[in-house]
Amino acid sequence: MNIKRTKSADKLSLDKLKKAICKSCGEEFYYYPPVEKGLYCSWKCRYNDHSRIIRESYTPELRKLKKELALQQMKDKKQIEIRREKCGYDWSDEQREKVSEEKTKDSYKIAKKIILKERGRFCERCGKELGEKKVVIHHKNGRRWDNNLDNLQILCSSCHSKIHNEIGKVSHRFAGLATIENYIAEMLKRLGVDLDDPNFIETPLRVARMYNEFFEGLRDGTEKEIKDTLSSVFPSNVDLMIVEQDIELYSLCPHHLLPVVYKVNIGYIPNGKVIGVSKLVRVANLIFHKPVLQEDATQELADAIYKYLKPQGVMVFVKGQHFCMVMRGVRTKGWVTTSAIKGAFKEEPEAKEEFLKLIQI
Repeated sequence: MNIKRTKSADKLSLDKLKKAICKSCGEEFYYYPPVEKGLYCSWKCRYNDHSRIIRESYTPELRKLKKELALQQMKDKKQIEIRREKCGYDWSDEQREKVSEEKTKDSYKIAKKIILKERGRFCERCGKELGEKKVVIHHKNGRRWDNNLDNLQILCSSCHSKIHNEIGKVSHRFAGLATIENYIAEMLKRLGVDLDDPNFIETPLRVARMYNEFFEGLRDGTEKEIKDTLSSVFPSNVDLMIVEQDIELYSLCPHHLLPVVYKVNIGYIPNGKVIGVSKLVRVANLIFHKPVLQEDATQELADAIYKYLKPQGVMVFVKGQHFCMVMRGVRTKGWVTTSAIKGAFKEEPEAKEEFLKLIQI
């Protein structure tokens, strides 16, 4: 009769081995004492016995206690914040994929058929007619398991890529987005807003994302981005004045966080190099896209252009309509005007007069 051997005892002689009975399956086996204890004939038996011990240790009382502790932790505000912070801007792609594959595979297919039948095969962003293989169904709130028809949008592959690129630009720039969402929700509750109302269900998240966008100018790396943008120049020997007029920008006032509408005019006299027309707009947008005083932003824009572009002179003229005055307080319309002058515009009054004449002041 052949008696089973463990893996370590497989090629050794019997005089070096000992006989034992497996604690799990009850069979006799040989084992090698210097290496093994002689309790189990294989790793499978050891695993099965350990699993049995763990299962038996989970008494109904212990299960109930663990459940109560878990529920208590789930309700703890600090733990909620930690989980939301780890979650970040939204769920990870792996989490979305898992939920969508395991729970909503069939519901997504059904919703796709319904929405295509109701709205037709047209991109809801660019209006292009789509073929069978070019239709992409986009989830507006980023949750692939939410197949409510109001959350679905028919797009072409190009528009779908553009939307995700736009989301990616702002997705992780603002630390603590989930925390901001919680604070906004608490503020709205204290002001008497019913967050269970369908119109307010995702309002805290939308407001948090809005502030994420409007505080873009405060993020790390803005100064470097301004420098890199103004360093993209072209050689030129022209000595004429270059003016960009009525650049419309939107910002927030630092006192009430209410909107401000700006009309920005920039003029500069080149000094051997010029910059692309879109670059000045981009720099102005970075500087004004944050809660900032109009006076400070005007001076900051002029200083940045003069420092990095190094023209003979630069002048910035800004008009702003502040809704902290329009919507509250005196409740009247009016424009606040500021200007900043550097170099030739300061030294030569004729240059300043020409600039003001060109922008029709």
